[in-house]
Amino acid sequence: MKVSGKSTYKEEFVTAGGVDLKEINFKNMSSKILENFYLAGEVLDIDAVTGGFNFQACWSEAWLIAQDLNSKVF
Repeated sequence: MKVSGKSTYKEEFVTAGGVDLKEINFKNMSSKILENFYLAGEVLDIDAVTGGFNFQACWSEAWLIAQDLNSKVF
């Protein structure tokens, strides 16, 4: 396959499917099944339209995880 450029936003996509949201504690993005296991980004069963929404979700989830880990360490 030869890459010849990028397409318009209408042709781009995100992954769909992933870990069921019922298994996630949204206060800190930890698993309700595995202790001290965090999930974020496209590993979750979340997808949004293209345009930065998925990036923002990932950044916000990472912040929640970092806050929780920080509270456990310090």
